[in-house]
Amino acid sequence: MRNYYVYALMALVLISTSCKKDDDGGGVEINMPPTEVSASSVVTEVLNGSTVQISWEAATDENNDPIVYEVIVNDKIVANKISDTSIEFDANEFIPVNDDNEEKKIASKTNNKAKGVSVELIIKIRAYDDDSAVSKEIEVKKSIQVNRNPEIFEFMNIYFSTFNYNHIDITWTPSIDPDGDVVTYDVYLNDLIINENYVIGSDDQYGSVVYNEDFEQYINDKLIIKVIAKDTSGGQIEITEEFNFTETDVDLGALAAPYNQTFNYTTENDLDERLRFNFTIDTTLNYDFEITEANHDTYMYLYDAAGGLIQSDDDGGNGALSKVVGALSAGSYYLEISSYGGGTGSGTLSMKLQ
Repeated sequence: MRNYYVYALMALVLISTSCKKDDDGGGVEINMPPTEVSASSVVTEVLNGSTVQISWEAATDENNDPIVYEVIVNDKIVANKISDTSIEFDANEFIPVNDDNEEKKIASKTNNKAKGVSVELIIKIRAYDDDSAVSKEIEVKKSIQVNRNPEIFEFMNIYFSTFNYNHIDITWTPSIDPDGDVVTYDVYLNDLIINENYVIGSDDQYGSVVYNEDFEQYINDKLIIKVIAKDTSGGQIEITEEFNFTETDVDLGALAAPYNQTFNYTTENDLDERLRFNFTIDTTLNYDFEITEANHDTYMYLYDAAGGLIQSDDDGGNGALSKVVGALSAGSYYLEISSYGGGTGSGTLSMKLQ
């Protein structure tokens, strides 16, 4: 008899926890779990690369309770108690691991068909109401084709010929496509594409592009070299490197006569192996700029603010040293020191204005 009362009490507790008052306050309503999500309504879509969206039709609740969803993909919870009826996630983690990098590397160079990779998804969805009543779990299997981006790569060397600013040599390591797609490359100088759809040959160990055009117009601002690796399924990854040719410029500001200063200089830290001295004058002045000593064969250029060459000199000074003399009207100018035929060095510059 005692056991009967215990069982009856337990039953009352269970009933009370699954019941609630009607909205009008009269009577007790049994809480029913939400209906199960319709398995036929579950749709998978590859949005971009390996980003996948799962969507489904909303479950219903007899008690009109708010409904949230738990979504499990291949035994991993990818959404926990969400109210939306769609989710997005990266399917990369569900792609089987394959370490045949050498085969992928060969395929990236020789296979010109888009491939991607097939991924099997086992999707489970449960619906909950705000009283934690849970629907029956549904399970669907979906097969999708996703594309992973080419893998990260890096520059090997970027060489600028700065004697005439007319040659750039760019080399980089290959990018391996994890899905075995062919990889092509677009190479940019700032916004100018200098090589498009470049393919690394099957016998080559690295990518190499040479630009044999004047690039002096770019050196007064930041110069950016960019290489984009693209697969045939639309995936891509890029690397960039930024260069500042004017970073070591010496800004002398406004100068007035008489002006007589010397500067110890070095071009060893200059990207283009040239050192600039920028200055302005507000009246016509005579100039005498001379390298008085140096450990390299010097070359000197004098430009106006627009980059127009006013004067240049190789050996007008003592021995293999440079010297320029003349008159300048009011305006902005820059004096540039370099080495004849390229290279770097150090020395002493004398600047006189009168």
